[in-house]
Amino acid sequence: MTDKNTTDSARNWTVIIYTVVSVLILFLMYFLLSAGLDNSDYQEPKDLRVERIKPIGQVNIEGSKPEEEEVVVVTAPKSGKEVYDGVCFACHGTGVLAAPKFRDQADWANRIAKGKDVLLQNSINGLNNMPARGGNPSLTDEELEAAIEYMLGE
Repeated sequence: MTDKNTTDSARNWTVIIYTVVSVLILFLMYFLLSAGLDNSDYQEPKDLRVERIKPIGQVNIEGSKPEEEEVVVVTAPKSGKEVYDGVCFACHGTGVLAAPKFRDQADWANRIAKGKDVLLQNSINGLNNMPARGGNPSLTDEELEAAIEYMLGE
């Protein structure tokens, strides 16, 4: 009986020692990592601080003078082919979600019969599975019209 008690006692002490050593190692790792992550001595350069916290916009009240002149970038409208290749092709090139396929006269016949104005309004507002503006809200009405003319002209 004493051999079993001695074995159980030794096993219990081994488990206790491993547990204590593991906890000590975890605390040591925690303190070493937290000391390494302490960046209280780091000073961010002033230029970066100002850039990081500057406002993204401003409110101008009528009659007041804005602090900076507003820069307006004017880009040339996209051609019908550019709009088709960039936006319309995803559905009209493959016919996904029952979209009329490009160059398929049977798919387009009844739509063309309604007129270009109806096609343009449907492309602006969306119809059935097609989202408004083909899913690209930055497209202008003129660009959508050019895309329709491109698809009908082909």
